[in-house]
Amino acid sequence: MRKVIPILHTQVNWDHYIKACQSALGYSPVRSLDEAGIKTSRPCAFAATLDFKDQPRKVLSDRDYAGVAFDIVSFGFITAAYDDTIAYIAANSRLKLKYNRTSANNLLILMGTINEWHDAVINVLTSEAPVFDALVIISECMGYIEGYGFKALWKEYKRVDVEGTFKLVRMK
Repeated sequence: MRKVIPILHTQVNWDHYIKACQSALGYSPVRSLDEAGIKTSRPCAFAATLDFKDQPRKVLSDRDYAGVAFDIVSFGFITAAYDDTIAYIAANSRLKLKYNRTSANNLLILMGTINEWHDAVINVLTSEAPVFDALVIISECMGYIEGYGFKALWKEYKRVDVEGTFKLVRMK
């Protein structure tokens, strides 16, 4: 199996962000994070503040409510992949893919916003006839994104084991 390594997530300059919001809004955008148990060091923290209504958990659990917040925050991963895997991911997602050919396979960087990752995960992991390596890569990326605080993105789906990885099936 391939090893997927996280290499990028949106970083915010908290000092500048908080000062600008306090100046414009009269309050800190992070004031409700403590109550929600979200530390500013977590990758989900910035997105959780972007509703400016003190509902960080709702932002992270309701994609429609989050709106543009999920188009601002991005994640990137690096792995190795074969040509057919890259082509499959490219055809089934809006992720930005950058790769470099090597003699054995390709070094692949996958980048996207939360919304792009959501759609890529759904498209690849619910496919009837996926490329197996694409399942492995995208499911590993999904695992990292869930660990960053965005587990609720796929709450309508259950995991079904497939040869050491998994697919997603929509729950009724």
